[in-house]
Amino acid sequence: VLVGEIGLIMLLLEAGVELDVAQLKETGLRALAIGITGTVLPLLVGLGLATAGGAPIKSAMAVGASFSPTSLGVAASALKSGKMLDTPVGQLIVASCVVDDILALILLSMFQVLVLPDPSIIQYFIPIISSVGFLIVLGGSAVTWLPKFIENKILNRCKPDQRELVMFSIMTVMLLAYLPLLNYTKASYLTGAFLAGCTFSQIESAHHQFMEKTHQLMTWLLRVFFAASIGFQVPVSQFSDPYVIGWGFILYLCVAAKLPLAAYVPQFEDVKKGASYNPFIRDRIITALAMTCRGEFSFIIAAFALGEGLLTARMYAAIVWAVLLSCITSPFMLLNLIKY
Repeated sequence: VLVGEIGLIMLLLEAGVELDVAQLKETGLRALAIGITGTVLPLLVGLGLATAGGAPIKSAMAVGASFSPTSLGVAASALKSGKMLDTPVGQLIVASCVVDDILALILLSMFQVLVLPDPSIIQYFIPIISSVGFLIVLGGSAVTWLPKFIENKILNRCKPDQRELVMFSIMTVMLLAYLPLLNYTKASYLTGAFLAGCTFSQIESAHHQFMEKTHQLMTWLLRVFFAASIGFQVPVSQFSDPYVIGWGFILYLCVAAKLPLAAYVPQFEDVKKGASYNPFIRDRIITALAMTCRGEFSFIIAAFALGEGLLTARMYAAIVWAVLLSCITSPFMLLNLIKY
């Protein structure tokens, strides 16, 4: 699992390096809207379904929260395979998933506070303050002054044959600093990997060098990630229970609750007269399907709720079944749509 997590960290680092800052300035507010709406809709749908099924309010909230996060790892992997990761719509999806990821960590932190016997008020706000604060400080630095400082003050003073080594050394140091910093302050360590990569998105040839040196390693690490962090958490023995299968299909409505997010996608390309397809409709469907991808955070939230007694073993298995359906169907439909 640890080796697989390294693969996920590398994937988010690459997503940061590939970030188009100019495009982000245009779509930042839309990404924020997609992330917030995409967190709230599944939460409300899951809350309603579980409450209708007789679950207590905290348990119902846990069910909804399990479907709120979009897996940036799954979505980015599918977009990368379809060569859509560095397109405008791909950048919008990545930025939206980062917001989604931050909100998912805030939700998980909230549940960790909810199960405490006598939590203080400040404990509810620490994850929010930490996440927003680091996005403003580290994220703002990554897209403004820090890339210029690294390139002009450090890299340009290096010999040409040493420039690549120095750049990767700085990237590694920043990554190793950001990961524990954000993790121990109750923010997402994955966001730290993304922000470290963002710092190099405006540095000349950084993306090409990164891909040339890490492509084969990342391919292997991601295979381990999807097998270990997702595969090992599937309660296969429970899938013969009709209750689990039935509720799993019902809870799939929480996954489908993200489809309306397509309405936020702007028109990136002009529609050519007589064209066989409409790129605007394509981008909307791609965004909707990408945001329905579920993965590691859904399992993490559901497993935490199970461990704290908020979920029964059968409801946990039903959530895993619904998430597993999403892990299979969403990337499959997304890749086939891109190819089509």
